[in-house]
Amino acid sequence: MKVTIVVHGKFHAFHLAAELERRALLHRVISGYPRFRLRDSGVPKEKLTTLPAAQLVRHGLARTGRRVPPAVNWVLLNLFDIQASRCIDPTDIAVVWPDCAQRTIQAARSRGAWIVLEAGSTHMVYRQKLLEEEYQRFGARYAPVDARVLRSHLAEYGMADYIAVPSAFVRDSFLQMGTAPEKILQLPYGVDLSRFQPVPREDDTFRVLFCGGISLRKGVQYLIRAFSELDLPDARLWLVGSPEADIIPILRRHRDSRIVLKGRQNQDRLPWYYSQADVFCLPSIEDGFGMVIAEAMASGLPIICTTNTGGSELVQDGIEGFVVTIRDVEALKQRMLLLYKDRDRRRQMGRAAMARAKEATWAEYGTRCAEAYGQILNRAARGSADFSDGCPPATSGGRTTTGKAE
Repeated sequence: MKVTIVVHGKFHAFHLAAELERRALLHRVISGYPRFRLRDSGVPKEKLTTLPAAQLVRHGLARTGRRVPPAVNWVLLNLFDIQASRCIDPTDIAVVWPDCAQRTIQAARSRGAWIVLEAGSTHMVYRQKLLEEEYQRFGARYAPVDARVLRSHLAEYGMADYIAVPSAFVRDSFLQMGTAPEKILQLPYGVDLSRFQPVPREDDTFRVLFCGGISLRKGVQYLIRAFSELDLPDARLWLVGSPEADIIPILRRHRDSRIVLKGRQNQDRLPWYYSQADVFCLPSIEDGFGMVIAEAMASGLPIICTTNTGGSELVQDGIEGFVVTIRDVEALKQRMLLLYKDRDRRRQMGRAAMARAKEATWAEYGTRCAEAYGQILNRAARGSADFSDGCPPATSGGRTTTGKAE
């Protein structure tokens, strides 16, 4: 089996590539990142094709503090798609990241590949509806995805033979939007245990920790309100990440010396932050798979997360932490208060979380992916129309995709 990965950014693609390489399944990676940024990727240089023009332009604009204009972003995405499509050679499986990937998908299919489209977040139409509703609740303006990118995404959903999703939450969003269940591969991501593990605690202050973009999408507005209303003595809420414009009015409204903005931190500093906390909370409105949950668990923290984070893949409610519905301030308050009062309970949950994280490594993710790809090829070789294992039939007139995402 030969697997080619095509990715314009980084995401979790290089964890997948490294695991496939260890299993002698990786054929090639076509990446939008420059080669010097991929030296430690685990991909042999002879298997790495880099097309960095679009990323270099994007990073150059970012350094000036400006966002990439939608029209420019559209051009950059299409540039990568054109370049990548010209680099595709014969392969069995093409794992492709979305965002203007139609030419790449067509080129890979013409060279005999089965197409697996990576969907790290919910179906784009579902996501936009959910976030528009959330922003309206707080009188903020939601900037929808560029209409051209949206159309491209929808086309890619339909063109792919499979859509790989990291959680039941993402899977269900695709099902609600009309994707056939047999087209979906549910493959939860992993965590790097060599990087995320406990380090010495420096004090005994009770801390709730959040890591990520500080935004309405991440549900920080509900966490801030819950923590403020609890008014716990000698407690702190640390927010690690960069505040977005939509959350600034809420931060001002709940200004409190116990709520501490820590700013954006490098990945190598995150283990220290996890280890200075007692509870990790991710109250997102929409998160395909909050990898910070797995990182916090590996660091020994009990979790409070919403159903819309993908956390249910790792957290059993009441065992490694708690899973609550979105926007439920009272539920957040109750769980934080319980863990604040009961040190033994939070330590027990922290130990359970660490044990669970040890079963959710990138190696395990690589095994699941390799097995899923093997099933695709096995079913195709048999030419069966039985979809019971989630694989479409092979046909003499080309591939038959299952389901339609619109």
